Amino acid sequence: MPQSVTVTYKFREFKTSLSASATLSQLLEQSCAYFHVSDSSSFELHYRNNEIDLSLPFRLANLPQGSKLTLVKSGSSGGASVTIKLQVIAPERDPTFEQPPPSKLVQKFRSTDGLFDVILKYESILETKLLDRTSYYDDTKIGKRVYCEYQPVVQNISGVIENAEDLKSTSLRSLGITKGNHSLRLQFRRVEVRAEDLEKVKKDEEVKAEEVKEEEARDPTEVKEVKEVNIQEPKEPEVPKKPKEHLTDNSQATVDPPSIPSTASLPSPAKVLPGLEVYSPKLTKRVSHQDPDDSVYDMTVEQARAYQALLSKRATNGPMMTRAQREKLNSSRSPVVTECIIRVRFPDLTTVQLILSASDTLKELYSTLVEQVIYLNDKERASLDGEEDPVFFELMTLHPQVKVLTSSKDFGKQLVSHCGLGRRSLLVYREKKPSDKDHYVREEYLANAKPLNDMGEIRLEEAMTTEPELKKSANEIARGLRPNGTKKVPKWFKFGKK
Repeated sequence: MPQSVTVTYKFREFKTSLSASATLSQLLEQSCAYFHVSDSSSFELHYRNNEIDLSLPFRLANLPQGSKLTLVKSGSSGGASVTIKLQVIAPERDPTFEQPPPSKLVQKFRSTDGLFDVILKYESILETKLLDRTSYYDDTKIGKRVYCEYQPVVQNISGVIENAEDLKSTSLRSLGITKGNHSLRLQFRRVEVRAEDLEKVKKDEEVKAEEVKEEEARDPTEVKEVKEVNIQEPKEPEVPKKPKEHLTDNSQATVDPPSIPSTASLPSPAKVLPGLEVYSPKLTKRVSHQDPDDSVYDMTVEQARAYQALLSKRATNGPMMTRAQREKLNSSRSPVVTECIIRVRFPDLTTVQLILSASDTLKELYSTLVEQVIYLNDKERASLDGEEDPVFFELMTLHPQVKVLTSSKDFGKQLVSHCGLGRRSLLVYREKKPSDKDHYVREEYLANAKPLNDMGEIRLEEAMTTEPELKKSANEIARGLRPNGTKKVPKWFKFGKK
């Protein structure tokens, strides 16, 4: 149902009706056109002397029926500063795409910037193709290599921008993004360009690889680059090159292939803790998530009987006890925690697992992280040597967010008795002063990091979901319900022959 709105400007009024899905930025453009204002980017809409967020639709703006708004000229020139958080959805069937770190997805722009310039800036920061992205995938069912192009699609609460021309003509202000914090979602629409025979492509790649080897064997000092043709080849990890060998009269020119550095060549920490494991999200394989059917949560007869027995056991009137006796009984029933398996999650989603004793304090946890796990920059090393508080980060629980470690005054707290940590706990790492670090864990641990799929609980969940379900047929269920089966039933329950 359309709702009436009145906009006033210099003792003049503009009355119109808006649908519930119409945005307030559209109302601003209509008002500026009615009052013959050329530059709508320098005006704002106010309601009761308060600025209105132009990115919201009318139904979410919390404006009453027949509200009267005021058109006011903005005080900032050249557009206000806005903070944009970009959510990048991985393109479909693109093996070369890597999810960017969350710290690089939050950037500041001017409200007058266009969407094309915003995506272009993110492309330079993330060092990933976002506008003109191409890739390929191998379809083994049809035996073809399919080459694809990906068209960017930007979405926010105001609408969806699909075409490249709309990206160039649309600005942040036209979407209602004038100031404050906002989020944009970037998706990719896959368009298949052409397909080639998979066997033929692989043969051509083998022939090219042999030609490159022959050229390297002829002249090892010159390595010719293989040009990419309409596709982006998967990026291989950079490895350090070995020094060139000196040629002698009796020796042939050979080139050693580049080798990945082993763990022995990496610097090792002073003391490797038992149970220290590092999980990296970059190596994690994506698992297709399917919502289970509602019938999975239906209670069986055995579960209902067990639940009924539990309720009857709790409702049984036992002997009256004092408060001290009840606490003593609860403490004897509660499990005793002897060791704590602590997982620390960093801002780049890297997770480090430590095993400490229940009697250890936060000082042991802090010293373990600083001396062996965390990658320290120059400022953090200087803070450790200074006379001020050396703790440059905070540790807090995930939900509810309770700060466990904030300063050196918390070093005397024990993990279980004072902090309330259980046998398995997850702590979130947050820096007091934000830094521009690409990684927070030392490189020697990241080299041997495991994917998140290797966690024990995730493996158990995958094993439970992959187990074949034993489903009974309708005949087996009916055979079990028949009274003339092997089960003994009363005579009155048996059906007669007539």
